[in-house]
Amino acid sequence: MAIDRIDTKEKLREYIKRRLGAPLLRVELTEDMLNDCIDKAIYEYSYYAYDGTIEGTLLVELTPGVFEYKLDPRIHAVSGLQASSTYSTFINIPAGYTLAMNPITLNMQDNVSNIDIQSMTQRMAKMSNLRNLFDVQVNFDYNSNNSTLYFFEEPVSSVAVLEIAMDYEPGEVDGIYNNNIIKKMAEAEAWIMWSNVTGKYSSNLVNGSTINYDDMRSKGESMLEAVNEELQTLREPLGVYIF
Repeated sequence: MAIDRIDTKEKLREYIKRRLGAPLLRVELTEDMLNDCIDKAIYEYSYYAYDGTIEGTLLVELTPGVFEYKLDPRIHAVSGLQASSTYSTFINIPAGYTLAMNPITLNMQDNVSNIDIQSMTQRMAKMSNLRNLFDVQVNFDYNSNNSTLYFFEEPVSSVAVLEIAMDYEPGEVDGIYNNNIIKKMAEAEAWIMWSNVTGKYSSNLVNGSTINYDDMRSKGESMLEAVNEELQTLREPLGVYIF
């Protein structure tokens, strides 16, 4: 018998309702309420599993004369940017550097013993420093409140490479819904929410039995305490996020 994998929010909602007693009991929680429990569980899990964010790289096509760019609102930080600004007119070339430097070429017939490794290393270091002098990095700022990237001078590059951090947002079909910690935490939140929204201490069931809502809250809080202890030792990635 094949096991139905929980890979959508809808399937996780149905799983939680069964854990709460449905269909034998009428679970007095709406779909939106259950969604809130699931979203909170995913947020808490990602905080411990991935320090709350997914770090990645984003390519942004730049337009001449444009200094502001709207980014995905899920992005809450831009930690780095690779894009060249206009070259400075006045650059002081350090002593020992020349603008024209003969490249070193090697072929299969070269005798390695005749190559001055020290001289080649020094020349390569100077070439790298010169590239840094002329490749001026553009100054920028990112406002996470309006999701806008600002350039303080016009970039000469056609593309900017951003190092970004963004909140984890599950896809419509996502394996995170089948994560055991997510399922346990979402169920615990549902027990607590069910107890809160009823506003009753006890209620009669169809067969004359009673259900105590204080016990429901205690059950949820105990589950939540146990899963939070499990989270304290968790440091595993959620997966690769593709932009």
